[in-house]
Amino acid sequence: MKNQGHYIWNRAERVGKELMPDVVVDSFISWKNELQRDWKHLTIERRKVLLRRIQTEQNKMNESLYKLGYPEYNG
Repeated sequence: MKNQGHYIWNRAERVGKELMPDVVVDSFISWKNELQRDWKHLTIERRKVLLRRIQTEQNKMNESLYKLGYPEYNG
């Protein structure tokens, strides 16, 4: 399922309750894995940039899920 919910964690309130939170977390993990696919070929600086981006997006996902009633995602 390519691109099944790119950045869906930023609009988690649009996801059906029967799919929550699994589809949001799975989408995030797929996105993260895609970013890290060629990790060994990246410079240290590029890795740092990607790690900051991943952390920022993970924080957004956790905040969205927490606000929607999933306390286990409280940062």
